[in-house]
Amino acid sequence: MEDYYGGDCLPIILILKRQPSRFCIHVKSKGAYLIRVFLADHHRLLHTSIQTILSTADNLVLIGEVIEGDEIRQICQQENHPDLLLFSPNIDSSPAAEVLDAIRESCPSVKILAMLSHSEEACLRQLIDHGADGIILKSEAPDKLLEAIDAVMQGQPWVSAELLPKLVQPQQPEPGNDLTDREVEILQLLALEKTNEEIAQSLNIAERTVRSHLESIYSKLGVKSRVGAVAQAIRLNLIS
Repeated sequence: MEDYYGGDCLPIILILKRQPSRFCIHVKSKGAYLIRVFLADHHRLLHTSIQTILSTADNLVLIGEVIEGDEIRQICQQENHPDLLLFSPNIDSSPAAEVLDAIRESCPSVKILAMLSHSEEACLRQLIDHGADGIILKSEAPDKLLEAIDAVMQGQPWVSAELLPKLVQPQQPEPGNDLTDREVEILQLLALEKTNEEIAQSLNIAERTVRSHLESIYSKLGVKSRVGAVAQAIRLNLIS
């Protein structure tokens, strides 16, 4: 986790894993509301650019940064938790849907703006369905980032114009071709007659995440039940 200090703030120490990480408790000016922003992206070079953009807005303050996925799941365990999370799917090797579910479970009130390097980096519909309040391409101009932040903080969805066609008119893939590796793993366990609880324990994920994956599997395979999903997966040679 990166250290960040800026503006008038009182430093505190938060222990994550084995190393101390520094945060700031920012003192609000009279009549002003500061939006606490947390940045999660694997690419260090991007952090400097984001810091510069946020510093141009009087109501935004960066309270923390991470470059590793296991740290992002702990951001709401601090008292000075963020109002807004700038989230890149590249932060974690796990599917973005799982990471978003974990964040939503521990920090339900935080607004999430997903940042993508390109339109194919993650499934746009899954990002929205699993809690992202907006999606922005990293190639956007700096003022677009501020515009997106302002929108999602007001409860309005915001998506880069280039991405809108993919959300409005999604392509219809062949049944099963768009299953994720995790969904195939779950299908394999379904074939072994595992319960949701057993699947969650086996994959080290929450039962809520298992149920979400099952809904996605049923939709992609065009079935309505666990038995139907397994039968369809075998028919399509997705599992053996």
